[in-house]
Amino acid sequence: MAWMVLLLCVAYYGAEGSHVVGGRDAAPHSRPYMASLQLRGRHGCGGLLVKEDFVLTAAHCQIPEPFTVVLGSDSLVADEPLKQTFTTVASIPHPDYDGHANDIMLLRLNAKANLSTAVRLIPLQKGRLRAGAECITAGWGDVGDNKTLANRLQEVNVTILSQRRCRGKWGAVPITRSMVCGTGADNFQGFCSGDSGGPLVCEGASAGIVSFSGRRCGDPRTPDINYISQDALRRSTCLFRQTRRVAHWELVFFFSTAAKPQTFREIFHAHAAASITRVCAHTAFCVYSPAKVRKRRLARSNDCC
Repeated sequence: MAWMVLLLCVAYYGAEGSHVVGGRDAAPHSRPYMASLQLRGRHGCGGLLVKEDFVLTAAHCQIPEPFTVVLGSDSLVADEPLKQTFTTVASIPHPDYDGHANDIMLLRLNAKANLSTAVRLIPLQKGRLRAGAECITAGWGDVGDNKTLANRLQEVNVTILSQRRCRGKWGAVPITRSMVCGTGADNFQGFCSGDSGGPLVCEGASAGIVSFSGRRCGDPRTPDINYISQDALRRSTCLFRQTRRVAHWELVFFFSTAAKPQTFREIFHAHAAASITRVCAHTAFCVYSPAKVRKRRLARSNDCC
């Protein structure tokens, strides 16, 4: 996609476009957490709904303009009554995203999705993936290296490789502990990173975010790379349990793996209109009342999950 930021464009030519190759049609609405991130009506990246008004995706999908986010879709071209369409009001990439590592981003929607049979949240997997685990990647996009988008949501089975084997295959390309390799059962079966931001689903939970692939889509010589979602979200999303009634609550997102705490203040200034001098460590979502924000009070244990 011309509008996308191409991840490591010199090394990974296969990263262009939106591809699930060698896959199959997903059963209609069998993956109700899937989000299509679009610009001017054209699909560019995938995403997953982790809260009614938050979508998780890949940081390299970020663009200067707001995304149109489509939920509840099986076909991106058919007029489906269960579709819900939103625009993004905030894009928050991982503070330590450097074009390669920490390839994860949170998008805030302009309204909350109505949960239904076609639109549901997906939990984040707890614990590390073991080598040999069987997972699934899904997305809308090229069904081969031919720039032809799929008419319907595609899915493909992938097997998780050990870190040692993954690093051996990628050679000089750094594979961090927050990355996980997956490969299809057959040659040229998998994704290209234009399907970026879509989930790696293992046992019904998101274990990773589609990040990048090799020169050719699904080539087992350069296994597909996913960013481990639980490394960016230490815990799954949670709801604040109100202790008193307030007129409005401000939702703030924390990346628990950020190396530079000052980055949190930049995020708060940009997205929460608050001036926070310290951070609530090891949390995913926190909720503040306007009064707490004005008083610059830290989140307490009952404010963060």
